[in-house]
Amino acid sequence: MNNSLMEAYLLNLTINLITVDYVEHTKNSFWYNYTVDFSSIGLICDGDAWIRVDGVDIYPKKNDLYLLPSKTMQSFDCVDRIPHKKYYCHFNALVGDTSIFEIIKTPFCIDTANFVRAKQIFIELCDLQLEKDALSIIKSKASLLELIYLYLKGSPNIEYKVSKDGNKQNIENILTYIEENLDQDLSVGLLAKLINFHPNYFTRMFKTKTGFLPKHYIIHRRMTKASNLLMRTNESIAEIAQKTGFKNQFYFTNAFKKINGLTPSDYRNFTK
Repeated sequence: MNNSLMEAYLLNLTINLITVDYVEHTKNSFWYNYTVDFSSIGLICDGDAWIRVDGVDIYPKKNDLYLLPSKTMQSFDCVDRIPHKKYYCHFNALVGDTSIFEIIKTPFCIDTANFVRAKQIFIELCDLQLEKDALSIIKSKASLLELIYLYLKGSPNIEYKVSKDGNKQNIENILTYIEENLDQDLSVGLLAKLINFHPNYFTRMFKTKTGFLPKHYIIHRRMTKASNLLMRTNESIAEIAQKTGFKNQFYFTNAFKKINGLTPSDYRNFTK
């Protein structure tokens, strides 16, 4: 997995909880060959289930979490028609216009290492769904993010999924180029030329695929690199300014303070 690419995507991850509930599936509760535009996470509390995801059969059992990515062909039934109990939530987790699970490939089912906390999160989400104030929406997003984190943390292997989308692959190449050339000129015109796009089209596509305007993303990556260098090295402010693509120390200091609220020197003293 390319960490810089994943960080770029996850920085602009947006999530939206659609619904959450606790259900007891009977032997007559089944669905076959349906596709939906949202992802789902479920926690099996008792009994076993059978789920088919894009032709792959999984059998989540008590204490298991399962994850069904959006736009997959899904079927569901009880195992041997024996009822089971579960929590589930439907949600969207997007980077630009792309589901995060089109970028990150995870197992469809895992044995949760912290069943108690996972169940607590589902109970929290069920309670929050009944509330209508804005703060409950914020808390719901935080709880859902923790649930996604628990799933990813508990997955035995996570893979970066290579895109078959030509435009998305172009953007991934550009993100890699940016990361490797933060000390160089990174104008929109130059980046667009690298993949033979018009600058206006390139800007729109970059925003659609990453959620960032190119200039905002570049500033963010430069500031991230600068912060790391200030914390972890003894290089001078001038050297760091040069390594992160700023014209001079004065320009770097002003930009850094505007974004971080501290001058580079003060930031270094504060974080060391």
